[in-house]
Amino acid sequence: MRYTVNERDRALLLSDQIGLAEAARELQIPYNTLAGWRTRRKRMQQEARSRQADPEQKDGYIMYLEGQIRILKAENSLLNQTLETIAGAKEQKK
Repeated sequence: MRYTVNERDRALLLSDQIGLAEAARELQIPYNTLAGWRTRRKRMQQEARSRQADPEQKDGYIMYLEGQIRILKAENSLLNQTLETIAGAKEQKK
């Protein structure tokens, strides 16, 4: 099963708060999937710290962050459109 970025981020946050096993159970995400996300996040954080020390490695990380920004902008746009649709539907009911 594929998970959205928001689902993954929510699961990671919850696992930080209540623990890996409990978050996996509560969200019904396989334990190994959530554990893999946590491992990948830790590795990315370590790489980010090392890139800060090595300016030549920053280009790839900047490209990654720019991609993340594009994804977030698209998701934000979709959420705004959904909100406008809901608000419009409520106005029509009045």
